[in-house]
Amino acid sequence: MKKQSNLFYSHFCKKYLPRFDYMKPLFFLIIFLQSSLTSYVFSQKSDTINGYSKKIAGEEINYFSPVGIFAKTALLTRCNGNSPVEIESKIHVGKNELVTYDFLIGHSSGTSSDERKFDISLNGLKLFSLTTPMKKTGEYSLFEQINASTSYKFVLHKYDINKDAFGKLSITVPSSIVKEKANFTFEGQNQNSRDWLMVFMYEKGLKIKSFPTNLITQKEDLRQLNVLIDNPYNDGSIVSIRTKNFSITKTIPNGYSKLSVLAYLKDFQGVDTIQYILNSKDTVQTIVNIKPIKEFVFNIVHHSHNDIGYSHLQADVEEIQNQNIRDAVSWTSSNIESKSKPIWHIESLWAVENFLRIASSIEKDLFINALKNGSIILSVNYANILTGLCQEEELNWVLEYAKTLEKEYGISIKNGMMTDVPGISRAGLLSYTKNNIPYLSLGPNYVESMPDKGDRVGSVIRDQGDKIFYWTPDSSSNKRVLVWTAGKGYSFFHGIQEDNKQQEWENRISLYCEELQEKNYPFEMVQLRYTKNSDNGPVDLELCTFIDNWNSTYKTPQLKIASINTLFEEFETKYKNEIPTLSGEISPYWEDGAYSTAIEEMENRELVLKTIALEKYAKEKKKYEINSKEFYLLHRNLILFHEHTWGAWCSISDPEISFTTDQWNYKKSFLDSAKIYYSKLSEKLSFEYSSTKTNSKSKKPIHNFEVDMLNGGLKTITVEQQNIVSQTAGYYFFEPIYALGINPTELNKPINTSLKTLADNRKKKIVQVNLQLPSMKDVEITYALNKKTGKLTCHYSFYKTSENKKESMHIAFPFAFENSNIKYGNKEDLINLSSKQLPGSNKDFVCVEEKIILESNKLSAIIWSPKINIFEIGSLIDETKTNGAKTWKNETVNNSLVFLYVYNNYWHTNYKAYQEGSFDFEIELSFE
Repeated sequence: MKKQSNLFYSHFCKKYLPRFDYMKPLFFLIIFLQSSLTSYVFSQKSDTINGYSKKIAGEEINYFSPVGIFAKTALLTRCNGNSPVEIESKIHVGKNELVTYDFLIGHSSGTSSDERKFDISLNGLKLFSLTTPMKKTGEYSLFEQINASTSYKFVLHKYDINKDAFGKLSITVPSSIVKEKANFTFEGQNQNSRDWLMVFMYEKGLKIKSFPTNLITQKEDLRQLNVLIDNPYNDGSIVSIRTKNFSITKTIPNGYSKLSVLAYLKDFQGVDTIQYILNSKDTVQTIVNIKPIKEFVFNIVHHSHNDIGYSHLQADVEEIQNQNIRDAVSWTSSNIESKSKPIWHIESLWAVENFLRIASSIEKDLFINALKNGSIILSVNYANILTGLCQEEELNWVLEYAKTLEKEYGISIKNGMMTDVPGISRAGLLSYTKNNIPYLSLGPNYVESMPDKGDRVGSVIRDQGDKIFYWTPDSSSNKRVLVWTAGKGYSFFHGIQEDNKQQEWENRISLYCEELQEKNYPFEMVQLRYTKNSDNGPVDLELCTFIDNWNSTYKTPQLKIASINTLFEEFETKYKNEIPTLSGEISPYWEDGAYSTAIEEMENRELVLKTIALEKYAKEKKKYEINSKEFYLLHRNLILFHEHTWGAWCSISDPEISFTTDQWNYKKSFLDSAKIYYSKLSEKLSFEYSSTKTNSKSKKPIHNFEVDMLNGGLKTITVEQQNIVSQTAGYYFFEPIYALGINPTELNKPINTSLKTLADNRKKKIVQVNLQLPSMKDVEITYALNKKTGKLTCHYSFYKTSENKKESMHIAFPFAFENSNIKYGNKEDLINLSSKQLPGSNKDFVCVEEKIILESNKLSAIIWSPKINIFEIGSLIDETKTNGAKTWKNETVNNSLVFLYVYNNYWHTNYKAYQEGSFDFEIELSFE
């Protein structure tokens, strides 16, 4: 304040006072009064109160905080002008004229693109706007004296892993205005930004937590007790720790700290009471339950997770992964004397292809040498693909580049790493056995704080985590792949500060040991995926040293940097007779996200079918090999459109900013490029595609149908002299269902429905229906019964306008079957829903490669929908949140009712926030 005044005085004197000498006495009086006022303000005594007492309103988020577990939850406001946080604070009962409220807050800085403003109000009256800096480094504080009795000060305590800032915000106000009520509001101004400020639900005070670990020290052979303390007193406080088993005294600083105490004998079990006495006056007592120890070896599979987009623009991801490969080559070659051999995994060969394209000859040689000596391990997968969207041939294309590398460099790639994506289709599993890949490591999305321990993962973590089995196509096959799902997914170690690494690893691994014991994990060897910091994270250049120090400190559990190849091979050798054999699929969960841009997804699916036909034609004509490079580029672009990353992280909140639109344009360019490659190849080979629809006759033909006048669906479909349309399901056949919002009970019925019979004769019956739905004003449905083949087709076409609110569209198939059995897949491989969905499978919907069959005692209905492949079973998707997450069904009910899932924008991140454009697709129904 004084510095600012002096600068102002100097500037004023130089510019103005020479002209207005008579004003000098008045000016000096102003300066004197200002200085006196400032001195008076700082001389006033102020009582200090915890700012947070009770939440009134605001979005809750679990996040990093400078006081660890003592402030796990914060209230979040963003710079969008509509996300206020309101907090009830305690009223002031003291005698001082000023009162200071202390809040623990954080604000975006490292992740911020500009200065941001947050309005802070008290009891409905605005106090000030807090301006937070961007890209701040080093220690800093913010201070402003608003008037004689109101001021604020922010003091940085710590940066998180993203360089965002956290610290104490002190707000001083007159005590007279908080005698009866003290409600603070924090709200980001509307700056069209996702940048944020969070206020932690935290009250300062003495807090102590005791954690008996599963760590046994090498030297003392004692079990370590970790103690976390939030000390409100000064540095140098003395804490005495007393139990019937040990007694120890420690000196601790002010604020948050961790103590590691060598506490119990290895075999000690039971309940212990621990007494903490702080500064000989405050006493806290905790009770701990000491559980038995089991020795585990955690095999660290170190890699970077490839998200081609989302948190970074795709071009930036390419550069990040290029640097990761360079760092990995350097790291693995420079740590050869370490006890822990450095090993780096590359989960997506997309990164390898990019690197080899720009690498120097020396860099290529070093990289290939690292591959050959086992320091760098490759996965056969070109990228992390949504297998449920793919045809079998498409999944072979995912492995195509791996074969090129093996042939060119004389290496062998023995494993597949599937990361982030929850679940895998039968066709996906089959691609590994067909290509003789012996090992598959699954590392699904993992978020400890979420109800399912992951984002939209259903029961995958619960039912497949730490499970190992051989997968085989069927009981008669001699081919198999060893499948092992990492129980902590791939992201278990995300968000750890480097200065907090030892503490976090101790805590997380110790709790993991307990979890493994509680679920009776039978093996000593544990697969532990490790990606540092975040998606597209870096190589941990200190990992060898860290693990060497860990293993020299702790007898158990031990850590080991592992190769998937050797880990799986050693496990197979040791436990071969204990590994079960299964077939089927872990029905995947994320494929519905592709229908956030349903038009492009339908185009891609159709182009895949055309490419399969073109490839078959080229091989028959002996022209495939000569055009293999062009075919590879076509394949590459098709599979990258089915890569798992859904556009920008802010695609819903900021759909029109360049960060979002650039990512979608990049993603869409895969499809656009594939169209060009296909067009050139088909023209070059003189190939003309014909639909895969057959003219074969339905074994049990459809004789007639009748359209409902109100909603445009079919109220009767006659087969074998019976109506197969259920009269009790609440829907008609082929009925369009539109939901605005996430609750499937809030549906919009068609309006302005009109019918026109275009033909009804011996050969065919064609009826055209026109109707309107929200954002779809001209829906045309054409029903065509081919009386010669006995098959019924339903053709939908409409133009959809954009709708930013949550929405979805579905088409109903209510069968009048009592006990249906559902099968789905292709003409050669069908999954039986009741018996071949493995534990952890999606029960809300299934992904259908070619067709879905509903079997009853007398009839089997076949639905063929080449452009849209997701079918909801028993009920519409319900996106209603429980504890902030979607609740997935545990079982399928009413297998006689299915829905085609046409489009949605339900995800919290999509390619685009809205659907827009011309829809055109066909569904075929037949019976056996």
